[in-house]
Amino acid sequence: MAVDLYKNARRRKWFSVDWRMARRFLRLRPEVQEVPTFPFQVEVVDPAGRFVLCRELQRNRFRLGPGAQLQGAGVRAVTQPRALDAQGEPRLDLYLFRLEHPADARRFKVGETVTLSADDAPRVLIPS
Repeated sequence: MAVDLYKNARRRKWFSVDWRMARRFLRLRPEVQEVPTFPFQVEVVDPAGRFVLCRELQRNRFRLGPGAQLQGAGVRAVTQPRALDAQGEPRLDLYLFRLEHPADARRFKVGETVTLSADDAPRVLIPS
């Protein structure tokens, strides 16, 4: 019996919470986590609705995950196309977004500013 109580006491100590550290953590943690958004300008919209070619307005690094949306339209994948500017240099500010549904391409107009964002969680778009 004494051995069992000792084991339980050790378990309780193992799972105990240091309330001072917990309060400090909760104080430092922001209450509302902002979901990062990234602005782009639409340059080309595929008539078949498969992709949208956009130029980034602010230089950012990001990774795309499930649930990412470009102005509310689901994004399946993103790539950087091989494009050259007038001086023959590669354009590293262009991104090709593959849409989940071709009907969503009607939302985009050439020249408008759109945002890439996550639908609900910051884990979807993570600034690198």
